[in-house]
Amino acid sequence: IVEFINKRLSLQATVLFISFFYATFIHPINFLTTVLTMAAALFTVDIYFIIIHIWFLQFKTNNLPGSNKEEINAQ
Repeated sequence: IVEFINKRLSLQATVLFISFFYATFIHPINFLTTVLTMAAALFTVDIYFIIIHIWFLQFKTNNLPGSNKEEINAQ
């Protein structure tokens, strides 16, 4: 779960940087557009990661019983 959170945070930072760069230099309308673009990008990444994480835990629980007790206890 720790490496999952690290991966998620680094991907969020990457998406933030890309969307900020895009909204600031490539398509600059105003500051509000920049903020909205960044928020939408982070929201999309969050939803994606939550879905993947739930699916992965479900998959692990169904196929390898007892192998993810540490992860369950850590939550």
